[in-house]
Amino acid sequence: MWTCCTKLRFDGVMVSRDNINAILQQHSGKIVEEFEVKFEFDSKLVDHLNGLVDFVVSSQTKKMAFDLVPTNPVGLLDRYRFPFERFDNGSISRLQHIQLSFASLELPPHFSGFLNLRNLDLHLIRSTQKDLQDLLSQCFNIEWLSLVRCHIGGEIKSLSLDAYVPLTTLPSVPPCVQPLCLDVYVPLEVSSLLKNTCKFSHLKYLQLKLRLYYHDSGNILSLASFLRASPCIEKLEIHFNSYALSHLYYQPIRRLPQGEYGYLKNMHITGFVASTGELESLLHVVESASILEVLTIEAAGMLGKDIDYEGRLKVEELTRRYLDGIMLRNTKLYMA
Repeated sequence: MWTCCTKLRFDGVMVSRDNINAILQQHSGKIVEEFEVKFEFDSKLVDHLNGLVDFVVSSQTKKMAFDLVPTNPVGLLDRYRFPFERFDNGSISRLQHIQLSFASLELPPHFSGFLNLRNLDLHLIRSTQKDLQDLLSQCFNIEWLSLVRCHIGGEIKSLSLDAYVPLTTLPSVPPCVQPLCLDVYVPLEVSSLLKNTCKFSHLKYLQLKLRLYYHDSGNILSLASFLRASPCIEKLEIHFNSYALSHLYYQPIRRLPQGEYGYLKNMHITGFVASTGELESLLHVVESASILEVLTIEAAGMLGKDIDYEGRLKVEELTRRYLDGIMLRNTKLYMA
């Protein structure tokens, strides 16, 4: 007779492998709806981690989280190759929530997808674009997707670590995905981005976290192509973390043809330094949003640092100056 233990959570810092194995033995034959582990990944742990995956498979788990991020992941090339091949049809159909950190995704042949998956959270993941595309395209009921500092590219032919997600390589997602959070380390590539085709046609809420280096600051306007790929957005959040400086009056402001963001009602920007690129993107979105109700802009210094009173006044003055005559009269503007 199956009994139910709602949740098991192990922290590798606090609990030894022997203790974990003993606890798993005690719960053998029981239903464990939520299973979470947190370790700093080491290649010596692969067999142990595979055993934990086997426990998930046998325990009718619905929510699975493997957080394997080391204290300092920079420069580390190895990832835990997550063993999708260990899942059977029953365990695949039961999983509704998957969180993976510091792993690599390599799908087995004839992968049929997690048919009832609702939530997919990937952090510091390495994957080919094909494998990620195949994974998402076979998850027909996914509702929430987060990709944070993932390397999504073509076949990896040499060992190199790219700690950013180029927007040009983002895969198409199932039509039912509505909330999307992307923590993106750019560079932005204007020519490639402007050729993007529509990929997020049902997206209603988009949150972008952008770390912009100095040489990227003039290319922020190219984000417009990504927004064009999401024509049904109702709420847009952009969190800047930028090395750029505030706009100088003699610098030109580029303008793109007006877009069609006819559903956008709420736009919230943080880390805003009123750089040339930030102003260009702001103006493009505002003049393209025909029903924008609320625009909130939070000023900041370089790299999101606190800004003094004079700096805040400068950001507000620049913002209001360029929005004048563009923003709808009934749009509420909040500057902080």
